[in-house]
Amino acid sequence: MVFFDGEEAGRAGSRHYVSTLTTPNAVSAMVNLDSVGRMGDRPLLAFTSDSAWAPILGRVQVATGVQVTLAQGGDVSDQQSFIDVSIPAIQLSSGHSADYHQPTDTADKVEPASLVAAAALTRELVVALRDRAERNTAP
Repeated sequence: MVFFDGEEAGRAGSRHYVSTLTTPNAVSAMVNLDSVGRMGDRPLLAFTSDSAWAPILGRVQVATGVQVTLAQGGDVSDQQSFIDVSIPAIQLSSGHSADYHQPTDTADKVEPASLVAAAALTRELVVALRDRAERNTAP
């Protein structure tokens, strides 16, 4: 597990991290959790440019009961630094709210149930990625 800072400053932290990788297979995939605390009754969004994530997301959705929508595009966030060096990556997000990147986006608005759902889905996703036969390829 690794944490980054500087996403709003051109992904400074994640770009630096991938630049320090000395072995191409040092990282087999990246799962970016970005704003997962306010799902409400909406599905969790999975942003990726690679549709190969769909089957694995379908399996973890069934295993956890957490609804996921595969979305193209979205925010260019830290996962892009990994995609840029051919490491499969995905961003999970509950989407934007009216408070996104605003001073009104305060901790009291975080929904504990959304965090639990995102954590459950992420756990299953990481286990599935760990257990797959072909590492360093799209799921």
